[in-house]
Amino acid sequence: MTKIALKSFSGTVALLQLSQVGDMKRLKVYFSQLPAYSIVVIGEYVLDLFFTEIKDVAKGIITNDSNKKLDLLSSISKEFNLYIVAPIITGSKDKIFKKMALITPMKTYFYTQQRLINFPHWDEASFFDNSASTLKTPLIFDANGLKFALLFGYELHFDELTLKLKNADVDAILLPCVNTFESKARWKELIKVRSFLNTCYIFRVNRVGSVKYIDGNIWEFYGNSLGALGGEIVNELGDKEGMLCVDIDSKSLNEVKSQWSFKKESLTN
Repeated sequence: MTKIALKSFSGTVALLQLSQVGDMKRLKVYFSQLPAYSIVVIGEYVLDLFFTEIKDVAKGIITNDSNKKLDLLSSISKEFNLYIVAPIITGSKDKIFKKMALITPMKTYFYTQQRLINFPHWDEASFFDNSASTLKTPLIFDANGLKFALLFGYELHFDELTLKLKNADVDAILLPCVNTFESKARWKELIKVRSFLNTCYIFRVNRVGSVKYIDGNIWEFYGNSLGALGGEIVNELGDKEGMLCVDIDSKSLNEVKSQWSFKKESLTN
């Protein structure tokens, strides 16, 4: 488990709901509107093409491209004093991995996705070189007395991972997603239940736009980025590009913690 302490936190979590970004510099339009030391979360496959669109691209080229994007985001983080959470495809000339970067003005940290989708119609597990070994506690960082964790959307389904975050007494899970098809209602219920059982915030950011899949069908991503606390949705976006800013309410968080004792039981048993 990687533990990181950030110097400051403004209390604002910004969910940046975008389609796939071609011109990285246009992100600065959004970043420039945020107070210093906000945490900005970007959805999956926003900085990169969908994995089926890069199946014939050399891994070294993908890695060089990701390094340039990370350098630009690092400079933006320093310019606006922001913490940026960004899913990224990166690796080497021989292997590529699906990771999430926590980019701070001082340093960049990485969390490698531990469980990838392996359905016949959506098989990330065989495409990427991520390990499928024993599950470890995801990346956790502290900011002004609050604990944040990084988790990929698909990983929210795994009890072993959410239990690790519960036992770590995490206050907020940052959840980049790439959700499509008719799954909107199911995802909202899953997020509400996990935020209730873990007694924490969950900030889910999903991408918008579409991708042409290998069978010629068009997959639409429906957005609906949202924040949830204790089983309730606190705010959400529709299906268009936009940015949702949610201020963490420490009073409400403490009320939820005192009302339910799930975390206390998990720590003592």
